[in-house]
Amino acid sequence: MELTVSAENKPLDPHKKIKYPDFGILYGLYAGRKPFRGDFHCHAATGGTSDGKATLAEWKAAASEFGLDFIAVMDHRQVRHMYIENYDPDFFMAGTEPAITFSDMKIPGPSIHYLMFFRKPEDLSVLLDKFPDVYGFTGYRLGTEGHFEYRAVPRERFSEIIDEVYRMGGFVSHPHPIDVMKSDNTLDYFFGDGVGFEVMYRMNDRITNGDYRLWTELLAMGKKPVMTSTDDTHGKPENMSKNTVYLKKRTNDTLIDALRSGDVNGGKCGIRLCIGNASQGSVCSEDDLGKPFTYIASDLHSSVPEGHTYRLDVVTDRGIAYSEEGSFPFTGAIETQPDRLFYRIEVYDLTENRLFALSNPVYCR
Repeated sequence: MELTVSAENKPLDPHKKIKYPDFGILYGLYAGRKPFRGDFHCHAATGGTSDGKATLAEWKAAASEFGLDFIAVMDHRQVRHMYIENYDPDFFMAGTEPAITFSDMKIPGPSIHYLMFFRKPEDLSVLLDKFPDVYGFTGYRLGTEGHFEYRAVPRERFSEIIDEVYRMGGFVSHPHPIDVMKSDNTLDYFFGDGVGFEVMYRMNDRITNGDYRLWTELLAMGKKPVMTSTDDTHGKPENMSKNTVYLKKRTNDTLIDALRSGDVNGGKCGIRLCIGNASQGSVCSEDDLGKPFTYIASDLHSSVPEGHTYRLDVVTDRGIAYSEEGSFPFTGAIETQPDRLFYRIEVYDLTENRLFALSNPVYCR
């Protein structure tokens, strides 16, 4: 399934739009929250094994210019970037980007990069010490120096790392999947429900199209990977791909909570949606099933130009359930139908002929 702006030749799953929807439950779910924008995967110039070009101070200075409320600096092979001067835990998220090769997978590209997010910087050092065969960490246990390695281990061992990160309250994501791993089996890219999956990548057609295809194939299988968007910036701060998160207060913990729940969307607008009391990323309870799918797409990022025309699609595992063209905000509700796996939102900028935003699904089962 290729990612195309045109709705023609896409599968259809027609649903009835509700003429006078009730937004009360949706407003209640997001009461007191406001949109925060940021990128869950960037790099910085922090010394050691970092390979970014912008210092932490430059990232902070770019916050107002680019409308950034948070940045996850995912420097490679080290912990030091979370301890040095100008590391602001109220702006930067704690984490790192390792890589791993699967010693027991017989595929053309058995390697991946992966992102690990932590509640506090010290959690990373604790994890590295728990898996000496994987990382060979040579630094101080809770210090600023030292480095770890990228080694070959069985895939099952990597699954144990993911389980431990989640046990610690953290989050793991598979970044730019098609750019590193090479496999014809979609499930090779999947590391568990609730694990992240970067889909919108620097608005790069090749990578975004490939990762979108994998993500939608996994959703069609009944899997629940958490979609995110990224610039994966190694140079100066940029303003391309963004994530929008609705929070009462932006902290490292609330951002990780949003990732773990899947209540984030990719793109330069905010997307709120629900079926009953099940919001974006959630699974419907028995009481939620059969209730309308209600949505609001609004809160455009300050960098979005005026005067563009957009199309919003409500998508199920069977195709486009409802579609409308126009301008922001998009609001509405459709009647849900039995035996659907999920409902989610896609938004296209018809003026620029490109993907604009994606929501995570609300799952029916």
